[in-house]
Amino acid sequence: MTNPVTQWFERRSSREKRLIGALVGAAVLIAAPLAAFRVASDYRAEGERRLQSAVALLRDADALAALGPGGEAPVALNAGGSIQSAATAAASEAGLVLSRVEPAGPDAVRISIAPASALGVFEWVSAVQSSGGEITRIVLVRAGDGDLVSTDATVTRRRG
Repeated sequence: MTNPVTQWFERRSSREKRLIGALVGAAVLIAAPLAAFRVASDYRAEGERRLQSAVALLRDADALAALGPGGEAPVALNAGGSIQSAATAAASEAGLVLSRVEPAGPDAVRISIAPASALGVFEWVSAVQSSGGEITRIVLVRAGDGDLVSTDATVTRRRG
């Protein structure tokens, strides 16, 4: 049992076989560099996209660092005096949607913020700090194109 393509090829004259071989060889010589170029182009585009994402993340980190501790004296917690109510009030003022709020001890709360603008998150951090809270842990993860970030943070009552 032989393949129909093989049978067809065997019925060709030697001249036709050489011509078919040359055409297949030329197709391979043309297709191989094109395929290599396509792969290299995809790697380059992916690298450029990752570079732009890293530059944007660095810019966001610089903006967060520029907020700094502020050096202002601790103020009393607003919104009823609880750290949880102060953090949630600051989030609603910044236009953020909280996806999870849970206690993390007597004077701490863990908060997850749905994907939102990094600038909105920075405003929330500033509002929490100005209301007497302290961000003891924060994780920002880029969540799509632009400046969208998902945020997990632990907010505690400022000591002192």
